[in-house]
Amino acid sequence: MKRACFLWCLSLFLSASVATLLPGHAAAAAYPERTITMIIPFGAGGATDVIGRYIALHLGKRLGQTIIVKNIAGSGGVIGMTELAGARPDGYTIGFSPIAPLIMQPNFRKTMYNLSSFCSIARATNEPLFLEVSPQSSIKDMAGLKKAVQAAPNKFFWGHLGVGSQIHLSMAHMFKLMGVNPKGIVFKDDTEAMAALISGRIMLYDSLPSLPERYGVRAIAALSAERYPQLNVPTALEQGYDLRYTQWLSLVGPKDMPADRIAVLERAFAEVCKDPDYIKDIASVHSVPAYLNSKDNAAFMLEEEAYYKRVMKEILK
Repeated sequence: MKRACFLWCLSLFLSASVATLLPGHAAAAAYPERTITMIIPFGAGGATDVIGRYIALHLGKRLGQTIIVKNIAGSGGVIGMTELAGARPDGYTIGFSPIAPLIMQPNFRKTMYNLSSFCSIARATNEPLFLEVSPQSSIKDMAGLKKAVQAAPNKFFWGHLGVGSQIHLSMAHMFKLMGVNPKGIVFKDDTEAMAALISGRIMLYDSLPSLPERYGVRAIAALSAERYPQLNVPTALEQGYDLRYTQWLSLVGPKDMPADRIAVLERAFAEVCKDPDYIKDIASVHSVPAYLNSKDNAAFMLEEEAYYKRVMKEILK
């Protein structure tokens, strides 16, 4: 009887030991073991989507797994980020988002999530918005811009993508600092706004650095602390206006993702950001890597949230 009991216990011990060596019981060490889904909260074809797809391609190669991009457009990115916030935090559903859905939307209207609903994986890019005028415009800088608005406040029109959007907030903030209040016109997207700028329907717009070259408009200021190497024009700060509006893109996941899985993605993406092929790919949309690790990016996003909360309270009240 004792011998039978001993053999049974030994068998149980050996079975458990072997099981821990099997792939299914080494998930943490083997992650990722299957396809990862990356939610992009906008439709296909935009800059966020293009950069996200390049990241999915290169990061997937580093991880040895396919990363499938899932575009979930609608409500300014809120629908996609709501789905991400409710996903299983197992590392197999991640997201790639700009600032607006992560920070601006939850502080502008009621959403089912906020920044704390997500974990930081890494920052990918950080590009300033640029103030732009048509090629025919006599406005050369921000001093000239202020004079033009003051000279004809009822005839000066500027474009944005809706109240509370980053483009709207940045220029409304600027006009408040200038002490002027010209009329804004809402457009559905950059393409429509660029057509209005070129035709003279509006006199000012701001966008990411890819648009001036694509549409032939002229940038007069970068809304960043330092000049952007891809489009070297004076910053607003150099011209006397403390305006810092950058469009950053971050890899995030649902909160409570295991730290070891965040670390796997973080390390792999750090290598991606050094890859000449990846750098060349995102240069096609005038983007450059601006990598921050998980911890530093989390701190950066909290700083951004505090800044935008303050500005939105002042400008949108």
